[in-house]
Amino acid sequence: MEVLIGIVGVAVLFFLLSALWDSTKKAEKEQQWQAVQMQDRKRKQQAEEEAERYRTSLVKRYKNSPLTREILKTICDGTERNPEEIVIDKSGASGRTDGMVRSYDFLAHRVPELTDSKAFSYEYHPIQNLGVTDCVFVRQQAALAEAIREILGEDYSIEHKDDGRTVTMRLKPTKHF
Repeated sequence: MEVLIGIVGVAVLFFLLSALWDSTKKAEKEQQWQAVQMQDRKRKQQAEEEAERYRTSLVKRYKNSPLTREILKTICDGTERNPEEIVIDKSGASGRTDGMVRSYDFLAHRVPELTDSKAFSYEYHPIQNLGVTDCVFVRQQAALAEAIREILGEDYSIEHKDDGRTVTMRLKPTKHF
């Protein structure tokens, strides 16, 4: 009888030690997974911060550029009125005032086309042991639109089309029904 109790005691002890070992290993894996996710968040935040610094520098450069003033002079109607709509893509900008569209074609003015985008990449792990690379994009069209909005006033809404390759700016409504 004592032998049987001893065997059962050893079996229970073995089972408890095994369960403790498994829970310890599981807790270690969970901590490792949380550390990986924390690093992923830091990498994403760093990429977003770098992209924002680059975007801010582009907006500042475009805002202070005489070429931006030349573009605005061309697409505006020559009066004090701002265009109701401004469209910017990689090959130029156009402004519509009272149905009349005026365009500034980069090629015609020997201005290089706006590059598609600059990517700030980072890696993250949506599933354990699976690394995926994603990017934060900064498009020159969007930066030029933001610079124009700062020059003309905050009266414009900005809409990105075709994954940001075309930017449409519209005057915000001031009259409502």
